[in-house]
This record gives sequence, C-alpha cells and structure tokens, in this order.
Amino acid sequence: MSRILGVEEQPKILLKNVKGIEFIELPFAFDCCGFGGTFSMKMKDISAEIVDEKVDHVISTGAQVLAGSDLTCLMNISGRLSRRGSQIKVMHLAQVLDQGGGKNAF
Repeated sequence: MSRILGVEEQPKILLKNVKGIEFIELPFAFDCCGFGGTFSMKMKDISAEIVDEKVDHVISTGAQVLAGSDLTCLMNISGRLSRRGSQIKVMHLAQVLDQGGGKNAF
C-alpha cells in the first residue's frame, strides 16, 4: 500500500487504536521482504538473504504478532519465520481489525 498507493500512516493509526494491543514499530519497515514475484524464483539466494534480514527485524521487536497489508509479503515472511521455528503470528491488517484485540484475539 505504501509504495503504489502512498498509504503509510493510516494503517498505523488503525492498529494504534485497537484496544488490547501494543503497537511496536518495525525497524526498517519499508525495506523489501525479498519476494517480488518472479524475483524470488530467479534470484533465490538474494531473495533469501533479504527475507532473513526482514525476519531479523521482526524478531528484534519482541512482538507476538506481525501485522501487514501485503499478502505476498506476509506469506513470505510467515514462511521464513516458520522455518526458523518462530512462534510469531503473521496477520493481515484486516484480520487484526476483525478480531479487535479481544481477550483471545492474539
């Protein structure tokens, strides 16, 4: 949403207003996850290094949930987190808003 549509602050505002969650800014949030369509297939080694760096930043936050709005990025990051044995839950922004930060949401 940020690169193509220029939507940057609105998702953060929404997340910050969900009761029951603490918003933690992701370091280097605008850095690519390394998926990029066929890039991840044609440049597999580079793609893996990029997503590893992204996952390092996600883990460094200490967050239990990573929320985002690009499904392919979320899928790529989720896959790498899973392969590393991480318990961080990856959710689309709409899922977080739907669950509303309720007692058992996350």
